[in-house]
Amino acid sequence: MWREAGTRLAVSDAWCLAQVQVRDRLGVRPTLASVAGRVRVPQEVLAPAFAAAMKRGLLVDHDNVLALTDSGREEIAVLVKARRAWLARELADWGAEDDALLGEALDNISRRLLDETPELERA
Repeated sequence: MWREAGTRLAVSDAWCLAQVQVRDRLGVRPTLASVAGRVRVPQEVLAPAFAAAMKRGLLVDHDNVLALTDSGREEIAVLVKARRAWLARELADWGAEDDALLGEALDNISRRLLDETPELERA
């Protein structure tokens, strides 16, 4: 699915973007410290991956709070769309494309699967 998505992201970029996106969506401050604490990895280990995503223009750091750039949001949308298409193919015999409620559920599931950390608590 990754290759078929048509994304230019490296796996590490996608992971970093997903970490920021899920925290933002859940109202948790997207900081390197919050990510490191959640995945129980020292910040120093994660910092190069986040720095690379920033260098590629996918993330920005405003006073230690991370945010997706327009390019980062576009790449996340590409991944969500690809995940949704994969789910729709898997559920094709259920008529997923013809059922508006199921289509909406596929959209939601696609975003949540990308989040990778659904157990995050709201701040």
